[in-house]
Amino acid sequence: MKRKPWLNEQRLERIETAYLQALRIGGLLVATLCLLGALYFAGDALWRLAVKTEVAPEATAVDTAALAREVATQPKASDAKDTDYLKSEHDRFAKDVWPKYYSIYKKAFDAHRNTSDQLISSDDMMAALGYDLDSYRQAYADDAPDYAKSIRRMVDDAAYQQAALKHVQEIMTAAPVVSKLTAYKSASKSEQRCTTTPRTERVARVCGYYYVYDCSYTRTVQDRRCEAVFPDSVMTPAAAFERADAVFASSWLGDEAAKRSTAVEESEKRQLLRDGIGPRLQLAFLIIGGFFVVMFFFLLVAIERHLRRRPIA
Repeated sequence: MKRKPWLNEQRLERIETAYLQALRIGGLLVATLCLLGALYFAGDALWRLAVKTEVAPEATAVDTAALAREVATQPKASDAKDTDYLKSEHDRFAKDVWPKYYSIYKKAFDAHRNTSDQLISSDDMMAALGYDLDSYRQAYADDAPDYAKSIRRMVDDAAYQQAALKHVQEIMTAAPVVSKLTAYKSASKSEQRCTTTPRTERVARVCGYYYVYDCSYTRTVQDRRCEAVFPDSVMTPAAAFERADAVFASSWLGDEAAKRSTAVEESEKRQLLRDGIGPRLQLAFLIIGGFFVVMFFFLLVAIERHLRRRPIA
């Protein structure tokens, strides 16, 4: 009796059918993954397209109470661009803004005046703070120092002016500063402040016995000068006002610069997100292409099965 071979036609057909079925299932899985991946990357690219790259800086703010404490605890330690425009801008500032700013000092002076104190005039106080016309012109020079920014902002920027009026007024009426001013009202110059200044002088001298010659020389001497001053526990209205102006400008401009830097960094991060749109769309198209290739082979397998099962006439 002849044995039938194990790999007969029926078994081969079953194996072939199993392989084709596995290929169909695998093709469907790969095609599904390609479709899902394409949708994901396309959606990610569209989301990045909606990200705005422009980031506005947060509103500049200062802590008045902290500035008041700084004023109370820390003692007050060229050729320029000359145009009619600068003069007109300064005239507007001197007429519309400066009288309001100067009144902050005058109110403090009237409320806490010491018998030996004298009111600083409006023009002198403007010059002391650096807001006079000459200082304003020099602030626009090419070699202007960093603090010139506060001078330009005070004269040119209406928003900065309003902030200065508000916060400096609050500083001057805050408890730490008022306590210093109140103590000053009845204080006297009970302490000595001495300064030493080096000075070079020429000492005349004649040398020799039989033959006389000039042997004069120069030397450096220290000039010491002392003056009566108020104790450090008090503060004059003028010193408090100048200090309040300085710490406000430093704090405001510092906070503004920090927030502008933060906004620029955030803009750069968002720009990086948008820069990923192109690569992700490209990857999505490649995956879609892979999807169609898989579906093409899947179609070939389906056609082959259909033709093989179709009876031959």
